[in-house]
Amino acid sequence: MPFARDAKVDPRESPDFELAFADGRTVGLELTELVVTPQAAGGAVARRLCSDLTAALQAEAANVGVILHIPALYVGLSVLTRDRYGRLLSSLTDLVLSRLPGDGEHLHHERELLGAAGIEEVDSVAVFHRAEAAAGSATNGLGSGPGFVQSRIDVKNDLVEGYRTNMGGAEQWLLLVIGFRAASGIWCSIIEERVYASAFDRTFCIDYYDDKAFELTTTPPSRKVAPAEAPDLPADPRPE
Repeated sequence: MPFARDAKVDPRESPDFELAFADGRTVGLELTELVVTPQAAGGAVARRLCSDLTAALQAEAANVGVILHIPALYVGLSVLTRDRYGRLLSSLTDLVLSRLPGDGEHLHHERELLGAAGIEEVDSVAVFHRAEAAAGSATNGLGSGPGFVQSRIDVKNDLVEGYRTNMGGAEQWLLLVIGFRAASGIWCSIIEERVYASAFDRTFCIDYYDDKAFELTTTPPSRKVAPAEAPDLPADPRPE
């Protein structure tokens, strides 16, 4: 843990760990993994994929709109590792840029072509001319944003005073874990930008999917700031 590199970590109950620092401090650490349903996780990854694909196409000044048709409520995306996600994004970008449609032209890349390009999680890709690049998916994203994160913190807020008592008044930290197994359905970059209501002395997040660790900005629960949900992607780029 980057925020406790010099600490001796011992497992315990309520909270989950005791951190003993070289300077004599003792801190309680409670851990909770942020997990949503496969459908919600996959939906969030689909939203992220569309956003990243939009950025990649805009960087190439490609005048295209893209619609990704993703099967089974995005469940296939919920198990993507970070490396596989990167390859999928790169393959989709290359595919779209391989042939840009002219004004009024619509291209449809179907399963056979996608499979040959190493794209397994998408059934088909529609590409058409658009003034500015934008990508969307065929159905609405189902991902969880900061509101879900706050709900998990709220559960632990109700327990923190008991943890403090169990450790003789010691400082208490909360650690949120994202993406330990695969895609978590939580969009890390959005989470970092919000203020959360936490009764813990410090609240941290480790995101294995994005390979980063950071401290959340918090305020006491009595001054709770309700974080906005993750913003939607650009409006559906399909022509009316």
